[in-house]
Parts: sequence; structure tokens; C-alpha cells
Amino acid sequence: MMQLIDDYLAIRRAVGFKLQPIESRLRSFGRYALERGDTCIRAETAVAWAGTADSPRERHIRLRTVVLLARHLRAEDLRHELPLSDLYPLTYSQRFPHIYSDAEVRLILGAAGRLGPPGTSRSDTYRTLFALLAATGLR
Repeated sequence: MMQLIDDYLAIRRAVGFKLQPIESRLRSFGRYALERGDTCIRAETAVAWAGTADSPRERHIRLRTVVLLARHLRAEDLRHELPLSDLYPLTYSQRFPHIYSDAEVRLILGAAGRLGPPGTSRSDTYRTLFALLAATGLR
């Protein structure tokens, strides 16, 4: 299994891919598969290994990485199974921007006006910056 992974990485590098995080993931998968006695990629092993990740995002990335390896290997050897790639879907949660009210902008500008040390232009600089951001809608 590890030789198959080495060959796959060599081919990908030959066409210009860097593969640092992918290599460590594939080697981890290879060790996991060998511990289970697998000599070919098994879908059950790939899903189980991906499921050991701490976050949903990492589970998705792990499974996608093994699916790409399995596709490559299966082109020459049908004993390699293709795991279902949608078992760990990647979901995005977009945070919406907070729109500051006029009262909140006044509080921010007031706090910026009290910045020290006294006698420097720090307070004027930050008041101008925050006023510009508020007036133009920049974030």
C-alpha cells in the first residue's frame, strides 16, 4: 500500500503539484489500512479512517484525498474500491456582517478619541480611520 502511495505522489509531483498536506494524509491512511490488513483501497476502510478526524471539514478533506487516490489506482487495478465521496459533505456557514448603528459608531468614535498617550496623534488617527470606515461602508 505504501509503495502505491509513493508512486501516486511521484506522478502528481512530476506534473507540478506540491502535495505537502496531502502526502501526510495519504501516509496516515496507508498506515491505517495496513493495520487493518488491507492491500487494496477498501471503501469501508477509507470511510472509517476519514471518520476519525476531529472536524467535519477534515473528514471531508480526508475522504476526498482517498477518493482521488482510489480513482488513480482503480484505473489499473479494479480491486481498489471507490468510496462514496459525499458521505462527509463540506458545508459552509457564512457569517453575515454586523451593521453598526449610529449610536454604536458614536461610541466607537468616542472610545477612539480617548486613546492615549496624551499629546500624540493616536486618538485623531483612529477617530479618522473609524469615521472613514463608517462613512464609506468599508469592513
